[in-house]
Amino acid sequence: MVSLGTESKLTVKNPLADKTKAEVIRLAVELGVPLELTWSCYLNRELHCGRCESCRNRKRAFEEAGVKDPTIYAKSEPKPST
Repeated sequence: MVSLGTESKLTVKNPLADKTKAEVIRLAVELGVPLELTWSCYLNRELHCGRCESCRNRKRAFEEAGVKDPTIYAKSEPKPST
């Protein structure tokens, strides 16, 4: 459809499509990407929640990559005692 509107051939490439999240993190470190500025959380808050699926995937990927996670996560509230 885009080709029709622009009258030119459009090619979309995603060189990271076949990489795991851990591989992407290792590559980002090699390239000097400021990972502390990247965002994964589903919630639109000041800090990553640390609990949503995306935050859990992020934490796991840093662990698997063997890279220290620079992300600041919101403190989880303690469970009330019963």
